[in-house]
Amino acid sequence: MKEPFAPAQSDGSDPFVIMHDHMLSNVIQIGKIVKPEADDPPPPPTGAAVLVHIGGEEKGTYTRNWMPWLTARSGSDAEWWLPEVDEQVVVAAPSGNLALGVVLGTVYRGNWLRFAENNDFSKPPAAENQLPPAPQAHIHRRIYKDGSQFSYDRETHVFNCELADRTDAEAPALHIQASVSQSRGKFTLSMSGENDEEEQTCIELEAGTVKIKAPEKIILSVGKSNLVMDSDTARLKVSDNGDATELVVNKMRVDVV
Repeated sequence: MKEPFAPAQSDGSDPFVIMHDHMLSNVIQIGKIVKPEADDPPPPPTGAAVLVHIGGEEKGTYTRNWMPWLTARSGSDAEWWLPEVDEQVVVAAPSGNLALGVVLGTVYRGNWLRFAENNDFSKPPAAENQLPPAPQAHIHRRIYKDGSQFSYDRETHVFNCELADRTDAEAPALHIQASVSQSRGKFTLSMSGENDEEEQTCIELEAGTVKIKAPEKIILSVGKSNLVMDSDTARLKVSDNGDATELVVNKMRVDVV
C-alpha cells in the first residue's frame, strides 16, 4: 500500500522542505525605498504604496516591488505619513512572496537619526542628525524635513515646539482652533530676545496676575479707544472714580484717543 505522504529526505534535499525553508526565511526582509525607474513595475492604480528595493545594487541581484505601508489608523480616524526615498524599511512578505509585501516600519541607519536627500552615508552624521544618547530615553521628539520639531520631556514635563520660517516670508505660525485652558502654573507667551530679558516681548499669566512686557511700546485697545505706553513709562494707574478715569503718571507719555 502506497503511503499518502512520502517522508522527508534526511539529507535536506527534499524539494518540499527546501521550498518551505525558503518561504519561511523570506517572510521578514530589510529593504529601502527608492525612486521609480523606467524598468520598474508600474505603481498600483489605487491605494497608497512605495517602491521598495530588496537585495544588492547590481542588476539581477535585487527585486523592486510596490508595497503598502503600515499606519496607525486608516478607518473613520486616519493618519497620513508617506515614507520617503532612502528610508530603510522592514518588510513582511507572506510565504516570502514580495509581491504581497507590506512595509511594517522604518529603521535607523547606524547612528543616523535623520538625513537629507542624496545623503552620503559613508560620512559620519552631523550633530543635529545623530541619534540622541541613551540618557535621553525620557525625551520623545519628532523632527520634520524643514527643521521644524516638537518634543516632550517626561522628566521635566516640558513640551517644546519649534517651527521653521514660512515660505511666504511670514513668521512661523501655530493655528489653534479651540479653547485653550490652563488651571495651574504659569503661562508665558514670548518672542525675540530669548537670551536677553530686557529685549523680551512677553505676556505672562499666573494665578491672580497678568503681566505684559515690551522693550518699546504697549498698546491696549477697547473698542475705538487706545492706551499707548512707550519705553519711558515709569508708572501707570487706571482706576474707576465715579464717572471719571483717574490716571497717575510719572515720567511717561500716555496717548488716550
